[in-house]
Amino acid sequence: MLCLLLLIAPSSTVAAVKQPKCLACHAVHYKDKDSCTSCHRGNPETSRKTLAHSNMISSSHAAFAMPLAESVQRGKKLADRFACRRCHILDNKGTRLAANLDYLLQNSTTAKISTAIKVPALYMPDFALSQSDHDAIVTFILSAGLKAKPPQSEPPQVVYFTDWQADKQNVFVKKCGDCHKLLSAESGGLGTGTNGPALSALLTVFYPASYKDEQFWNLERLKKWLENPRKIRPVTTMRPVQLTAEEWNQLGRVLEVLPDRMLTDGD
Repeated sequence: MLCLLLLIAPSSTVAAVKQPKCLACHAVHYKDKDSCTSCHRGNPETSRKTLAHSNMISSSHAAFAMPLAESVQRGKKLADRFACRRCHILDNKGTRLAANLDYLLQNSTTAKISTAIKVPALYMPDFALSQSDHDAIVTFILSAGLKAKPPQSEPPQVVYFTDWQADKQNVFVKKCGDCHKLLSAESGGLGTGTNGPALSALLTVFYPASYKDEQFWNLERLKKWLENPRKIRPVTTMRPVQLTAEEWNQLGRVLEVLPDRMLTDGD
């Protein structure tokens, strides 16, 4: 007679699957994910709500862990449209004029990121986003943080204390600053105007290709624009700007392509 033996290991040797305490209050979804914290962060080891929800990512932004999610892809398009990389590194590309957004997933909270966008800093544009677009951009920022490169000789962020007398002599302040403002690599924030677009990193590929026929800006195109803006764009409200040769050279130095250490193309 053939005997089949069923061997059952003692219960003490069977490793129990440790369930996150989140499931005491929340239903399971996205079972293929590692755990609740892979999308929501928080603390799955405690039943105390205030501790469990510490630094939690809400459902509005939780899709950051799924790079192909609609909100992530829409946030990516919005970040390109609003040219976040004029001043920031985002998804390993951009300039280092302001904070590296790829580090925010690890170093900040969604509440702080949201506030920074809704209440912009002094030289940051006010994007006036709808809540849906706002959530999409925050979600993309978090998603980009998942593949952020470790910092390597990251230049420090410099705080500039304005010398008002020196600023008055700057050609950008005199000729452009009433309508525009920008962050510059050498002089920090310049200009106070909000009627025209911010011009930070104007001469880089991270600034919108808005010259003509979706062309990027360069010094030659900028010179033609300043000589007669309506020849390039008939409906513009901008008037011609007359510059001496010395003023043009100074403006070029203010707007010129940033040093290599201030740029990254993702390589």
